[in-house]
Amino acid sequence: MPDQHRLEWDPNLEVPPNYGGEHYTVVHQLLIQATGCLDQQAAQQLLDGWTQENDAKKEQQQGQAQQAPNKREEREDNHSPPPSP
Repeated sequence: MPDQHRLEWDPNLEVPPNYGGEHYTVVHQLLIQATGCLDQQAAQQLLDGWTQENDAKKEQQQGQAQQAPNKREEREDNHSPPPSP
């Protein structure tokens, strides 16, 4: 069974949404009402949140990449077959 929290894609290839676009107007309005910020500040806050999440995914992926050789070595040491997909 695959790890549910394991990343199966490269977060370095992800592109942030256009938080300044019309699709986020409602979210902007809610942020403006809740915090009193300006429209551009609301877009920046959304982008900052996305960036923080993406950075965490990048760190997770690096950890996975470092663990992969260790798991392969453990299987080879134990002469156990690789897990089935």
